[in-house]
Amino acid sequence: MIDGHDRRALACIRSLGREDGYEIHVGSSRKINSTRYSKYCSQFFTYSDPEKNLDKFVEDLLAYLSDNKIDVLIPMGENMAFFINSNLDKLQGYVKILQPRGEIFNIGRDKEKTLGVAARIGIPIPQSYTYQQVAAQAESIRFPLLIKPRVSSASMGMAIVGDFQDFVFQYNKISLKYPDPVIQELIPSGGGHYQLNAVLDRDSNVVCTVVKNKLREFPIYGGPSTFFRTVNYPLIEQYGTKLLQEIGWVGPAEVEFMVDPVTNVPKLMEINPRMSATIALSCYVGVNFPKYITQFALGAKFVQTHKNDKFNYFCQWFIPGDFLNFIYNPNRFSQKYGYFGFFRKNLTHMTFDKNDLKPFFVNLYIMVSSFFSPEKILRYIKRK
Repeated sequence: MIDGHDRRALACIRSLGREDGYEIHVGSSRKINSTRYSKYCSQFFTYSDPEKNLDKFVEDLLAYLSDNKIDVLIPMGENMAFFINSNLDKLQGYVKILQPRGEIFNIGRDKEKTLGVAARIGIPIPQSYTYQQVAAQAESIRFPLLIKPRVSSASMGMAIVGDFQDFVFQYNKISLKYPDPVIQELIPSGGGHYQLNAVLDRDSNVVCTVVKNKLREFPIYGGPSTFFRTVNYPLIEQYGTKLLQEIGWVGPAEVEFMVDPVTNVPKLMEINPRMSATIALSCYVGVNFPKYITQFALGAKFVQTHKNDKFNYFCQWFIPGDFLNFIYNPNRFSQKYGYFGFFRKNLTHMTFDKNDLKPFFVNLYIMVSSFFSPEKILRYIKRK
């Protein structure tokens, strides 16, 4: 398992570690990370930061795989999933990886390509525009609009624009780093933000599914989930699995939807082509994503889809996510679900586990340390 510093890695190692027969090796470019200190981590190794030197990272990873005879490799974050996918030919001689081939992976990663497939097969999407269309129809287009990169994660590079002047400024700013961004109508709040988590086997059979509803996030204007729950929403499950199978997806994916509060229609936002950051909740309700990924990477045969049937189960990412939402959310005291009900029924936590405490305290240490380096959290406080 790589990306050990990623919070979803901690959920995955715990979920696999509670099963018999798994020896879990965790890799990261950061020596200090919570997953390393989990009691379920059999061995930890470091590698070069792929963001700085991808070739050296691949060299380090291949050396470790060769020396340790690892059976299955599971990347966590989107960038790491892309780095691994870009080097599948080199890696697959050493380890099994449940991912689609590059062309399919890139359709899922590119928001514009994803939306194009969805529109073709009848899945509702937000109204989209080109720059030229907005410029020509500036007087009649209904603002605000949403501008977002074709490829990004964690809401990076996203901007909401309220008028044409703001649109031109933000579009040019975003385009410098993310060329040819997507321009869409902004779906108003009030309908809800949902995601389908799924794993598909090598024949694009749907192995397992969980649908979740985001209740809070950070940054509060649009960011990763900090408090969320499982829900029964068959239409979103239907749309999400239909899209993934049309593309020919393999492995884990997260398909995001916003429900239009006026029409009550769920509209596709994007595919995140990797393990969901909310994976702790899937494992909590008994849908063991890392176990399924491991089994089907090793050649398990598809029998039937495991659909979650436990609804209104919750997960909180309190440190630092929901804590920061509390600090910066002007509506903090009018939330339907409070911030500090740590032991409420049917609630699990992203990092806290009374049977595996060290990672929680390491995560706390990392958060406290970040306050002495304000630039590390600046992107969470100010809109890009």
